[in-house]
Amino acid sequence: TACGMPMGASPDDAAVRQLKEAVHAAAALAHRDVHDDHAAAFNRLRQAVTRVSRGGAAAPDIALAALEPKEPVLLFLAKLYERKRIYRKQIMSVLAILLQVDAWQQVLRELGPE
Repeated sequence: TACGMPMGASPDDAAVRQLKEAVHAAAALAHRDVHDDHAAAFNRLRQAVTRVSRGGAAAPDIALAALEPKEPVLLFLAKLYERKRIYRKQIMSVLAILLQVDAWQQVLRELGPE
């Protein structure tokens, strides 16, 4: 289609697809040393989480709760928070959105203080 989405796909579908891709990219970097690719992955994740959280036709809490894998994403955010001061406020904003969802809170509790 003209807007780059498959026929029959809504903007919400595109936002959720972008969110899933961003989550997988962040998860893939969770156990690697922080480099520029972490910043790019974080920016994709931040934009996607923010976009989905603003709603639309899809229920944001359902879309955010369904995301997997959660644990590596939280580890990715924690590592980036620790190593890149410039991103701290933005990371906290993303965490504030994710932690409004029970499934993300549960994974954070299971991780414990690390």
